[in-house]
This record gives sequence, C-alpha cells and structure tokens, in this order.
Amino acid sequence: MFNIPLWVDRSMGRNKDINFNCGLRTKSISMSYEDWFQFEKPTWHVFTEEEVALGDLPVEEKKEEKKVDTRDAKKAERLAAR
Repeated sequence: MFNIPLWVDRSMGRNKDINFNCGLRTKSISMSYEDWFQFEKPTWHVFTEEEVALGDLPVEEKKEEKKVDTRDAKKAERLAAR
C-alpha cells in the first residue's frame, strides 16, 4: 500500500484478520489476513522465538553470487586454463 519493502513473520498467517495503521494515528484498517497478504505480497521471514521453536522453518532460496569480472580474475582464469 505504501510502496515500501515489507517483511512479515510467518506466524501472522495464523490470524484470520489483520489490523494496521493507515498513516494516521487515529485511524486503522481491518481486513482479512489472506486479502492483505495477496495485496501486499510481503516477504516471509522468521522473527519470533515461537517460530524457531516450532521448527519447520521455510527454506531460504539460495541466490547465485554474481561474479565480478575484474582484470585480475580474468587473468587468473587464463592462467588456470593453461
């Protein structure tokens, strides 16, 4: 909604509804967690000790490391190929 990155603890999904501030301290929005999750598309993460204790943690995707093409790295590759 606010166009900022958002992380949410996996345990929040146990709630039927979610209430959150809508930018004013005197106003809040209440909606189903499922609708909110589909709209916001947050990144799941484990923040609570409860989630750690329960186990069955989500597997983090391994990101490929980007190889930096430097002159020294290319030279080392050429030497290794000999």
